[in-house]
Amino acid sequence: APRATTRGGGGGGGYLPSQALMSSSLSQGADDLGSGGGGGDPAPHALGRAHTQSSQAHSQSQSSDGDAPDGRPAQRGPQQPEEGEWQREQQREREREQLFADDPERVGELASATLEMDALNKEPLVQLLLRAVDQVRQRGLEARGEGGMPVWMGRLLDTLSSSSATYTTRLLVARLVYDLRNLPLEPLEPAGGEAASPAPGTKRLFADHARRWYKPLARLVLESLHANGCFHYLAHDLLQLMGSWPAEAVDEADGELHALLGHVLEKGMLLCNDKRGPVLAENVRTLKLLLGRWAPRLGAKLPLRRLLILKQLKARSKGDEAREVQWRKAALHLLNALLANHLPLADDEAATTIPGGHWTRLMPPGSPALANAPPAASDAYTPVGPTELLDALLSCVKHARKAVYDPAATVLGQALASLGGSAAADKLPACEENVFKYLSELSMSDYTQAGTSRLLVLLDHLSEGYPRLLELRGRLLAVWARSKLLEVHGDGRANVLRCMTHAAA
Repeated sequence: APRATTRGGGGGGGYLPSQALMSSSLSQGADDLGSGGGGGDPAPHALGRAHTQSSQAHSQSQSSDGDAPDGRPAQRGPQQPEEGEWQREQQREREREQLFADDPERVGELASATLEMDALNKEPLVQLLLRAVDQVRQRGLEARGEGGMPVWMGRLLDTLSSSSATYTTRLLVARLVYDLRNLPLEPLEPAGGEAASPAPGTKRLFADHARRWYKPLARLVLESLHANGCFHYLAHDLLQLMGSWPAEAVDEADGELHALLGHVLEKGMLLCNDKRGPVLAENVRTLKLLLGRWAPRLGAKLPLRRLLILKQLKARSKGDEAREVQWRKAALHLLNALLANHLPLADDEAATTIPGGHWTRLMPPGSPALANAPPAASDAYTPVGPTELLDALLSCVKHARKAVYDPAATVLGQALASLGGSAAADKLPACEENVFKYLSELSMSDYTQAGTSRLLVLLDHLSEGYPRLLELRGRLLAVWARSKLLEVHGDGRANVLRCMTHAAA
């Protein structure tokens, strides 16, 4: 998957830094990015609690962004707790229990494992099954079935895939999969009575059989996202796990799997927004990780409706500007991830139905997710064209907040570059004209220091992905930027120098 870069380039470009999503206030600092804060939407289910420290550490180690750690774990609840309550909650989040704490001969592969003591892991059955798996492997009793999969793993897979298994049972199996994710492919021999630890680079059992686990896990994640109505911690953990598996495990010929993955990404895009910056950044990083893993493998076979992103780019929130800014920032980062992975900017004009059908058709009978489904699920869909998305991006470039117009300029430059070799190349001249008109009017109407600084930022970020913009109308914008070289200082001068570099490239 492409690595994150602070700045993107043409030809797909790089990822926007998710660190910019960390902040959620609208204070007018040097970069218009204040500190995070505020509460979010209440989580309607026990699964809607915050990502724990262990989950955050796991996701940061596998993030496709390479951003810095978030620091204090975010609280996902109806409101920010008081300081004393916050400290007590953090203490509860840090609680871990040794799996074999009461076993004097802790020499198994899971002896040193720690469990996140959530509602699922506190079930006695879960710890009993973990002990059983460990003992079966350590005593050499692990029988192999079809495809070399251990029999016990096959039983878990059958349960997770069964339409007759209850929702709670399938959640428990998914929790077991995550708890056992680091099991090595072959049982380890304990050395000198000490707990065995797999060496770095050791093949993992579940990763080796990922091809058969992808579909049932994707189905459960989609089901739980609809049932809970939030980007809960278990979905986050399972998606991070799936994103760590080899891309080759995704079956290129399985249309139902492709539809499930598309629906999972779409629902994640709808639920990823959060007023608290660290939570938003973590959710977006997870979706970027999955796009970076699945898009190069599936390409156009990965169905993603651009309408969802278009609505977020045009989001309005009366009386709550912070919420509007967060929606637009999230949409910009997600669209950037699509372009960075060389997916088309717009929908296919022929895509007038939802690929794979409405998500309700992929749910098992009696699923709690169906309680929140519309009464009449239609497969009809109106594809979004490039002009609509480019107009929405231009409206974000015109936004008053730097937290919006800064990344919007980068993504708009990438979007214009992506049109050049596409079937929608005939739309490019009109889009160029709209962008040039706005920039030229800004250069002639706002002579303040703030106006000059804004335009230089826009020119810098736009021309990085689409340097042709500086060549239009006798290089008018390039000449204007060069004329400011001796008038501005600091970041402004750096913007001018980069514009000159882009123009000469």
